[in-house]
Amino acid sequence: MTVTSNETGELVDDGEGERPAAKVAWKWFFAGFFLLIVVNLVRSWTALTHTGFFAEDAVIFSHYYDNVQPLADVGRDFFGQPYKTLVTSFFAWVIAHFDVRVQPYLYLWSGFAWGTVAACCFFCSGLIRSRTVLVVGPLLTGLVAMNHIFYYNSLIFIMYTSLVVLLVLFFYAIPATIPGMLLTLIFFLFLPWAGPYSAVVIPAGLLTLLLFWRDGGRKRWFLLLTCCSAFAYYLTIQSETTKIMRIKRWEVIQHYFDSLLDRIFFFNLFGHVSPWFWLLLLFIVLSSFILFRKDTVYIKNSIIMFAIIAGSYTLFYLSSKYPVYIAPKPCHRFISLFFWCLFLLYLADGLFHRFGENKVVSAVFALLLCVFIYVDNSRFPDKYSIEPIPDTNVYVQAIHTMEMQGLKEKNQYVIMRQYNHQHPFFHPWVQVGSRRADATQILYQDFPPEEQNKYISWMKEWRPVIIER
Repeated sequence: MTVTSNETGELVDDGEGERPAAKVAWKWFFAGFFLLIVVNLVRSWTALTHTGFFAEDAVIFSHYYDNVQPLADVGRDFFGQPYKTLVTSFFAWVIAHFDVRVQPYLYLWSGFAWGTVAACCFFCSGLIRSRTVLVVGPLLTGLVAMNHIFYYNSLIFIMYTSLVVLLVLFFYAIPATIPGMLLTLIFFLFLPWAGPYSAVVIPAGLLTLLLFWRDGGRKRWFLLLTCCSAFAYYLTIQSETTKIMRIKRWEVIQHYFDSLLDRIFFFNLFGHVSPWFWLLLLFIVLSSFILFRKDTVYIKNSIIMFAIIAGSYTLFYLSSKYPVYIAPKPCHRFISLFFWCLFLLYLADGLFHRFGENKVVSAVFALLLCVFIYVDNSRFPDKYSIEPIPDTNVYVQAIHTMEMQGLKEKNQYVIMRQYNHQHPFFHPWVQVGSRRADATQILYQDFPPEEQNKYISWMKEWRPVIIER
């Protein structure tokens, strides 16, 4: 049995049991794509229709407001953190060029778009051929693997969904067209700078390169370039961010494997499970490898998925955040959980292909998957809901009204803030008006009663940005 590649670098079946990338059944893919969007909107209507600067989005909005930052600013460290979030910062820089009244919507829609793309992009690779998996598979990745609503309604979590998109691209063939190659090259070079979890790109990329070296074609160079880009990003991270030697501590190793079993492979549905369940997991994986032993593409891709699962989860335990949180937060588990879901769907697709895909089996599979999604979401409501931040649209409308007062020409400014009881340390506050060093601050009490606004600061305070003009 051999695997060959055509002129595009795509794997070609030699007729002896391989499972190469196939032509995508676009009709069924788009059925699953739009089904995910509809179900997600119904499930999370309040969270996806009420704007708000959640978590670090408030800090990002405050920093880039009024389009005062140069493009080079997107390469700065992320607001007190020892790493860069170039992709998120670039989105924020672009959004800052728009009217302030639409910016909360652009934050929301950008997060929703990237979250949906991340949930569905694997199904465009050609590795999934089952119509059933194409239709209902995005529900598992989009509603379960996306383990917090912030992947759909915030800008900051693009730092995670961008890396999922990049890692999924490792399973794609490189496009044959020049525009397609250029777009893929941009993704491979740019997305590793999304955030610190891009460290997993290096081992995942090198492993993909090793396993598919003979069949990679031009893909080899793309993988080498993205590994170099990820390594360059890693060099910019401050040294105290990672603690490599922590892996030698037995209690860390034990907590890592316990958490991996409980929170990833068993979806955190049962709390702590016995270490004996590793045998069940091993049985499932080895059985699939034996069943598809002639399908080396399946085995190689599965190995890459498990390397991503283990590698991305390891990053939390080697980071400076481990002593702070001990138990990984949803964002720390996201990439591992996502690729575990992909492996299960990839396995289901192989079983459908091998044993047939009749209506009864497809209906039972879809029903069981929907029941599992319902149980999972019922147990973890943060995946689909969050208390809305009130009055965000009123706040940005107040900013716009103040922009119309001609404060810049008068060399005056006001500080406008929106307090957020959900995240008291993350609330937007912007400087409206002049940014000259000698500008005069106008306080709440300085305005006539009819013009006073609750968002205007009533005390002298430091201004976020001072730029001479």
